[in-house]
Amino acid sequence: MKTFLSLWTVLFAVMLGLASCNKNDMPEAPPGTVDPSTLPAAVLQEFDARYPGATDVSWSIKNDYAVAHFYWDSARSDSRARNHTAWFTMRGEWGMTETEIPFALLSTLAPKVYEAFSASTYGQASSGWMTDDEVDVLLRGEGTEKLYVIEVSKKEAGKETDVDLYYTEGGVLVKEIIDADDNQDYDEYLPQKPAGNIEAWLKQKFTAYTVVEIENEDGRTEVEVIAKGRKHEVLFDASQNWLSVKTDLYAMDANNAEWVPANIVEALQKESYEVSNIKEIERYEVNKSGNEYVYFCFEMRSGRDEVDVYVDETGIISRPSVGGEGVAVEGGITEFLAQKYPGAVVVDKDYDDGYLEIDIRHDNIIKEVKFNGRNEWIKTTWELRYAALPEAIRQTLTKEGYQQADVDDIEVTENALGVLYEVEIEKGHIEKTLIMDAQGVIKQQY
Repeated sequence: MKTFLSLWTVLFAVMLGLASCNKNDMPEAPPGTVDPSTLPAAVLQEFDARYPGATDVSWSIKNDYAVAHFYWDSARSDSRARNHTAWFTMRGEWGMTETEIPFALLSTLAPKVYEAFSASTYGQASSGWMTDDEVDVLLRGEGTEKLYVIEVSKKEAGKETDVDLYYTEGGVLVKEIIDADDNQDYDEYLPQKPAGNIEAWLKQKFTAYTVVEIENEDGRTEVEVIAKGRKHEVLFDASQNWLSVKTDLYAMDANNAEWVPANIVEALQKESYEVSNIKEIERYEVNKSGNEYVYFCFEMRSGRDEVDVYVDETGIISRPSVGGEGVAVEGGITEFLAQKYPGAVVVDKDYDDGYLEIDIRHDNIIKEVKFNGRNEWIKTTWELRYAALPEAIRQTLTKEGYQQADVDDIEVTENALGVLYEVEIEKGHIEKTLIMDAQGVIKQQY
């Protein structure tokens, strides 16, 4: 009984605090505010039916949607939420509502989200990450996932980094974005219904699923869905033929034959890779000339580094040249890649550690190109053979007493400041890493 009373005491206190907020604290109406009398009657009727008693309502138009910004307090809501934003088509069809809930109530209103966040690196008290006071909630129509967006920030070396974490109501982290646009209004998450053939294919493949996001770029369609508690990214071509499915798995799924067959794990172990060192797993199903080809990518911890190990039913393999060749990416990124890396083909994309990672095949080399949440280029990295090193670097290695046989690994990093070569040396009992520029000048070694 004491626990019950304490919980309601906390809820009441938070709700009272929200109710006492001055409405003048609400941000000014967004640019493009329109007179509601100019909107179709169907829009206003649907709004009034969904949010009776809403106050401080302002309207704007964005991408053919009528967008309402308002306060709403109703017996149907768990607490007084501020800064509601709702999207309606001009036919009066509701599309999505964004609202805010106090982070302090997350464990009560969305326990699985809170549990997943608390178990993550960002949720550890010792990590130094601070959560925003409010959590954005995106409520959308039937067949789509309800999303919770938690913003965390951390200040290191005088620079603050913001990360937006997108969770489904079931606690699945579907997106992690570093330094997202401050003016994010989530309109790209407005629900979309998969086209006819695509919807039929998804129903046959997954039976039960919910849509997270649909992207259409360069004639291709990528549908991100949640099925069986896992995130799946399905790519279709312009004719709605499926090209590939990428499924994000957990490390623990290595012990679950439903997701990872035993022979795949055995192939890893034969090459001395320990299951305990698996960080993440990606399962790829690829339409290869009309036949399904399945392979896995295991992200493994290896000392201070992480390595990607690819496995199919034949055992350890090099990275396949299939698996989403020609993956669609946002227009601005497409233009950047075309200018920076002419002739490059996008073979994969993903969010990793908050960055958008685009894998491209350029000059017969797989390169990883990173962007932040504003689609600003951060850096590009790729592995290089010794023979492809600039002559000046090879001369420096010779002067330092190293031969080609001593070189264990080479990675190239390119960013706005230039290009650097990281050469790992293993000679006798000594391991050393040299950071050099293209002229062979050693910038750092450890």
